[in-house]
Order: sequence, then C-alpha cells, then structure tokens
Amino acid sequence: MYALFRLAITTGMRQGELLGLRWEDIADRRIRIRQALHRTQDGHLYLGEPEGSTRTISIGVGDHRILDEHRRKQAEEKLQYAGSWAHPELVFVTRIGTWIRPRNLLRQFKQLARSTIYDTLLRQLC
Repeated sequence: MYALFRLAITTGMRQGELLGLRWEDIADRRIRIRQALHRTQDGHLYLGEPEGSTRTISIGVGDHRILDEHRRKQAEEKLQYAGSWAHPELVFVTRIGTWIRPRNLLRQFKQLARSTIYDTLLRQLC
C-alpha cells in the first residue's frame, strides 16, 4: 500500500485512477491516466473512463523507484497465487490479485493515519 499512498500524495491522482492504473500506462517516468475503477449504485465494480479526460502525469525518480520495487514484490505474490491472480495488468490489487474495493482502501488509510498519529504522539510524550 505504500506505493499507492505515495502516488496519491505526490501525483494527486484520484482514488479510482489509482485503483484502475495498469502497468502498461507507466513508462518513461510518466503515468497516462486512461481508465479508473468505478462503483455502481448497487456496489459492483467496473473499469471505465476517468472523470474528466485522459491525462499524463510526470513522476519523479523516487516514485519510479518505488513502483519498480512494488512491481517486483507483486511478481513474487503472483507466483504464490499462480492461476488465481484476477487482474495481472493492474498496478494496485489485493494480495490475491483482485480489485481493491474503494471502501477497503479508505479503511486502510484511516488505520494508517491513526497508527501514525498515535506513534507521533507517543514519541512526543516520551
């Protein structure tokens, strides 16, 4: 999740754009936003056009390095779950290769924010 949250902060990409990002859309330190993960009223997920229009975002060397490391780790996970990896083209998926539900991503972000805040408070108090 580090790579996802880092890109969210450094690029300003929307949640659906991050969750719909494909490896083929990353090249030469640029990200081309061509699709996003959307949720219907009844909760079904689908990939479609991003809000607004397609665009290209430049990323720094640090972000590129983080994405390379993320890709390496994801390749190891794919080997572990061979045959059941649902979306090998996507950059950000669950540990078994399925879509990350937006609600679950928000839950993870809140947990991270809470743990970081508490950790910071504890350091300040000690």
